Amino acid sequence: METFSIELAAEKIDDARTKAYFREVYSSYVNGNYRSATVMLWTVTICDLLYKLQNLRDMYGDQTAQTILSDIERLQKQNPNSPEWESELLKTVKERTELLDNAEYHSISSLKNYRHLSAHPVLGAADLLYSPNPDTVRSLMRNTLEGVLLKPPILSRKIFSELIMDLAGKKELLPDDESLKRYLDAKYLKNLKPAIENYIFRSLWKFAFSLSNQEADENREINARALQIIYKRRANEFKTAIASEVDYYSNVNPGAPLLCLIDFISENPSLYEILSDNARVLIKNTTKDDLNLFAISTFLSDSVTKHLEQVVKLVDKKDTFESYELLSQPAWNKIFELCKENNQEFICVHIAIQSFIKSGSYAAADTSFIRFLTPCRELFTKENLLEILKGIEHNNQIFGRRKATIDHKNLKKKCDKMLGSDFDYTPYPRFLASIGE
Repeated sequence: METFSIELAAEKIDDARTKAYFREVYSSYVNGNYRSATVMLWTVTICDLLYKLQNLRDMYGDQTAQTILSDIERLQKQNPNSPEWESELLKTVKERTELLDNAEYHSISSLKNYRHLSAHPVLGAADLLYSPNPDTVRSLMRNTLEGVLLKPPILSRKIFSELIMDLAGKKELLPDDESLKRYLDAKYLKNLKPAIENYIFRSLWKFAFSLSNQEADENREINARALQIIYKRRANEFKTAIASEVDYYSNVNPGAPLLCLIDFISENPSLYEILSDNARVLIKNTTKDDLNLFAISTFLSDSVTKHLEQVVKLVDKKDTFESYELLSQPAWNKIFELCKENNQEFICVHIAIQSFIKSGSYAAADTSFIRFLTPCRELFTKENLLEILKGIEHNNQIFGRRKATIDHKNLKKKCDKMLGSDFDYTPYPRFLASIGE
């Protein structure tokens, strides 16, 4: 079992003032001054609670924090020489915020008792001042670090409102999931209690998949990405939460919210069976004839093989492809990976060729060549190349486009290598013309 390091944990304290004060506690402990360490530890704890409340008030406009600080200030003014406000602060933080649970509250209360024993003489005792042993002091330091000092200054459920507004304001600065994850971890999720994280997940689900208004639409993508990051932190526990409130989590609006939910479930396919029938019916009916949506929805098929076969059927069903009808890059990436993982690369090749030779516009042909044919280049057989040449010959949207000159020269190099330098291209005059031969 890994030993908890007081020294390493102390370096993770966010507030510079608290970190400096705690060094005094640790220095006293190392030097055997256990009574002094205990007295100072209580002082550091009270200071840190005040710093957290001030941070919430100043940075987030948290009314709960403002009220607690005002009440404590009033108590101090009423009796400047009494330390009773410290106990009241601890109690109020426990009752009115999410910072301390019952176990943590009693642990910090125990620290208060040890502090009083260490700081106040007891008449009639063998020693006027109590001196805690090193194990007790170490336990107090660890419990205080984990219960208070290492926690971020996020105490109330208003964290969700702050999170939503923050993400909306910074979505342009967090374009990729890695940067978003680092940002969320650093500002919100680090040391966050499960109860608050559960609340954020539940609320964020509604914003991503249920609400349909201008604000929700504008920020749906960043909210869904944040939800995905949070879900992966405790996937099994969130699955259990979804199962326990199926009706809430199955309440999805058609349109953008539903499309966003399909994308989310495509990354977490086991969630599909948890949702109620009304959500599953909407998902199934929305994806059945949509190539892109169905391609990412592996959860709709009994197996990967059957899923790939269904994707092929949808591709073959099309007579022509406009650029907007092609498999999107994310959908193609998913299909490509599934084919590779299941040794069915021939399916990728088939989809790539059919998408290309059925191009209904110059733009579709340009996109298809780069998106589909290029990644499959090393998978082509002689028969595949002949099929491509024949498709080019019979589709003026392919051979008549401006980029054909470059694309087809590269394709010819592949054909020369596979079909032989003496291969007869005369049956493909439009292909030759497209490269100036």
